[in-house]
Amino acid sequence: MTTIEKTVNEATVTNVEVANDGVIVASTTAANGKAVKGERIVTEGKYSHRVKLEHAVAVEVLVGKTRKEYFADYSVNLKKSAEGTLQMCRTVYEASRMLGADEFDAFCKQIGYKDSSSTIRKFVAIGKVYPRLIKYAESLPIGWTNIYTLTQIAADDFDDMVKRGFEFKNLKGGDLKLLLEKTKNLNNTNGLFKLHKKWLTYNAGHICFTKVPDDRDWRLIEKAFEELSARLPVKFVMNKEQADVFNNRRKAMYEVAKLEEEDAATKPQMWDYGVTANGIIEECAA
Repeated sequence: MTTIEKTVNEATVTNVEVANDGVIVASTTAANGKAVKGERIVTEGKYSHRVKLEHAVAVEVLVGKTRKEYFADYSVNLKKSAEGTLQMCRTVYEASRMLGADEFDAFCKQIGYKDSSSTIRKFVAIGKVYPRLIKYAESLPIGWTNIYTLTQIAADDFDDMVKRGFEFKNLKGGDLKLLLEKTKNLNNTNGLFKLHKKWLTYNAGHICFTKVPDDRDWRLIEKAFEELSARLPVKFVMNKEQADVFNNRRKAMYEVAKLEEEDAATKPQMWDYGVTANGIIEECAA
């Protein structure tokens, strides 16, 4: 809600409310100063907004250059940006080597990170390779995440690309993926799994239905998961929102079943435990 004043048909518009479509719906006060109770009018109006910094800057008078000159300037600045990234990471690397644990932790907090964060780990990795990378700063990408990826490719691949005069900033995602595949240690699978802090599990993927599941599909996959969890050191975490819907539907069907078959509670074969469990119950009953 905002308040403006505007004369419309000899009345003053106040208490203006702007609708979603931009039309202003307003209450009015008559020319004699008395409020017009219950009267609402629709009028087109203009209202101000704060100016963006982009639009607040005046257009400058520039001295023109040739395309070649603009490209040269861009290339120089690009090199400076890459050099700045490398030097920043070198500082973090040197601090990690020369400061004590408490001092380095305090340093990391000063620059906005935890000393155990993956960002600091990557800064340190880039800083360590600084002597080899700085010579090729003009061919490197600007972003530190892309530069870090280069530190993870095979050393001989890097040297070969340098000999061929390859522009590292032109590397595409698919090319990088192929280069990174070469350095994977097949003897150690620990790096493939990260600990999920909430569930304390090592995630291996996602379970996906190939069709929209109904109640029976959902119950069958739950049974399959229960069987696998009993035999293997695995845990299945279902989507809570989806699970709640099917669980509520199951409860509703259970209440209906109680009314339709009153003696169902005395028949284990009708309980939803699955064939194996029901078989054991029947054997015990015998």
